[in-house]
Amino acid sequence: MTLPPPILDHVVVDVRDRIDEAMRCFASLGFLLTPRGHHTLGSANHLAMFATDYLELLGFAENGPIRSEIARFPVGLNGLVFKTDDAGAVYRQAEAAGLPVLPVQSFSRPVALEGRTSDAKFRTTRFDPDKIAMGRVYFCEHQTPDLVWRPEWQRHPNGACAIARVVVATADPQRTAALFRDLFGHGAVAGRDGRQVMAAGTAQIELVPPDIVAAEFG
Repeated sequence: MTLPPPILDHVVVDVRDRIDEAMRCFASLGFLLTPRGHHTLGSANHLAMFATDYLELLGFAENGPIRSEIARFPVGLNGLVFKTDDAGAVYRQAEAAGLPVLPVQSFSRPVALEGRTSDAKFRTTRFDPDKIAMGRVYFCEHQTPDLVWRPEWQRHPNGACAIARVVVATADPQRTAALFRDLFGHGAVAGRDGRQVMAAGTAQIELVPPDIVAAEFG
């Protein structure tokens, strides 16, 4: 199978039961975060919205259920999410190709704007994290993008306007990149300086051995 070229929708930072701490941390770094959202799935989030993508702080809602799919991961970046206009079509193509895809998931969260509350609605197509070589990878169909991308949430004190680069530490970049080649075609991922690199819209995704990550970031 070959889907259209990848475009990053957002990255997920799992903050578990530390969502208040994460909110303060990212605000101190100069990000303007959205008000806390509460998904019908039971999780809570804050977003740092950019021009075409965003960063999501995802944790447990106060006194709410613990989502097993995020509870199993430690605090930190654990989700790469790509854009799609049709989550169902992605599911059908991935299933036909024999990839470890999970059924389409539909959910929402209320958004209060100008004295009114509306539901932001989403459909996602996820891959089984037990059967792929990295955390959570999925596609997100935004059914109400006007409730997510708002100009008043895109003006960050630190000047951030996009996700430029996502670095994923992995012991076997080639194996980790296999899913992306299966989804987007062999030419979507290129080897470069010991890493596997894929363009995803305005962002670049890099699958990098831990020693190279340590040498670059310490």
